[in-house]
Amino acid sequence: MTLPYILFSFCLCHLIVISKFILGMPIFLKNLQRAVRLNEHLLHFHCTFLLNAARAEKFDVSIACVDNREIRNLNRIYRNVNATTDVLSFPYHEVATPGTLPSPAAPCDYYLGDIVLGMPLIAAQCAADRTNLVDRLTVLVTHALCHLMGHTHHTRATCNAMFQDEAQLLTVFNTTFGTQLKPLTIVVKQ
Repeated sequence: MTLPYILFSFCLCHLIVISKFILGMPIFLKNLQRAVRLNEHLLHFHCTFLLNAARAEKFDVSIACVDNREIRNLNRIYRNVNATTDVLSFPYHEVATPGTLPSPAAPCDYYLGDIVLGMPLIAAQCAADRTNLVDRLTVLVTHALCHLMGHTHHTRATCNAMFQDEAQLLTVFNTTFGTQLKPLTIVVKQ
């Protein structure tokens, strides 16, 4: 590595830490679609609450709200599934034990990852189920946060462990806000 690169990395790392300390914004939310009207402030507030409930308030998360074409493209590229989906998660760290937070080596590594929400599909699901958009987004973000913390739902055991952590986060949310949100992951019985 060259000295300018090392200095740039060092300065960028400290800039991230200082800006986070000053701004106190661990959630970076970007609405990149126009098909669905979105209360960005409420979604940001709910996501920040969930991050704190997960005891991950020191970590940053980015959330992008996109259209069906974009999420289908991402799903095709990264999961080899050529279909629209409601949510995708892209963890920054490999977590050894699902449900635990990583131990970053540097201050600029306090990043959990990216969440992508397919807004038109989510809105269609809400219309079909007669559910509230904000509630559905809260459940999807909870599910995605669990993925960012290393959970998967590939086997019965991992699915049930993910369900437990989702349920725990949503119980805190429900108690605080008087809602009755349920986990997206389902319990797999024997």
